[in-house]
Amino acid sequence: MKFFVIISAFLFVVSAVFADSVTFDGQSDMDDGYTDGNNHTIARGTETWFYIMCGFSDCTYHGFLKFDLSGISGNIDSVSLKLHRHTPDDNPQLYFYRITADWTETEFTWDNAKTSPDTIAWTTGGGDYIDTKIDSLTNPGAKVYNENIYCQRGDGGGLTELIQGWVDGTYDNYGMIIKSSLLGIGDTVYIYSSENFNETLYPRPKLYVEYTPDQSDSENSYRRKIILEGQGVNKQ
Repeated sequence: MKFFVIISAFLFVVSAVFADSVTFDGQSDMDDGYTDGNNHTIARGTETWFYIMCGFSDCTYHGFLKFDLSGISGNIDSVSLKLHRHTPDDNPQLYFYRITADWTETEFTWDNAKTSPDTIAWTTGGGDYIDTKIDSLTNPGAKVYNENIYCQRGDGGGLTELIQGWVDGTYDNYGMIIKSSLLGIGDTVYIYSSENFNETLYPRPKLYVEYTPDQSDSENSYRRKIILEGQGVNKQ
C-alpha cells in the first residue's frame, strides 16, 4: 500500500493509493485459439496466432477467446478488449458471440469441444454459441500490418454487459467466438495469441476491466482496474 502526501500552504491532503499485482503462471488467465473448418480434427489452441475468416459460403475459421474472471466481483464499470492483428485484410468488422459449452484449449477442434476424459462433440460444427451478436470490433484501417485493434466500452455496451453476466453468474463463462463480417470475401485475419512469448514483438490479447467491488468487501470497496493479458494479471 502506498501513501502520497500533498503539502500545501493552506491545506494538507492525504491520498491513499491502493494497488497490488497478482501474477499467474503461463496461460492461467486466458484460453484462445480457433476452429478450422478445413481440418475438422486438428486442435488449434496452442498456436501463436488464431485465424478468423469467412469464406464464400460460411465462416471457415472461428476465433475463440476466454478470460479467467474469477478475481473480479461487483459492478463492471468499463471494458476494453485489445487484439493485435498480423496480416492485412479488407477492414472487416469482427463479431463476438457468447459460447454456450465448455471447451479445452489444447483439445478443441471443429468437431469437438474436448476429448478428455471423454470426447464431447459440439452440437454445431465449429463451436456452440448464441447466434446473437454481443458486440463488434472494427479495424481502424485496411491493408496495414501489425496494428492494434480495439473494442472499447464505457458504461454499458454488449461486451460490458456480457462480462457483468459472467461475473454475476448469470452465464457460465465459456468465452466468446469471434467471426468476420466479410462473408464471401475470404480474407483471413490473423490475431496474435496468448502463446506468444515476446510481448513487445507479438502483443497478446488484452482485456482491460474497470470495476467497483462489492461493498461487503470492506478491504476492496473502491474502484479498481484489472488487466488480463495472457501471461499474467495486473491489478491496479
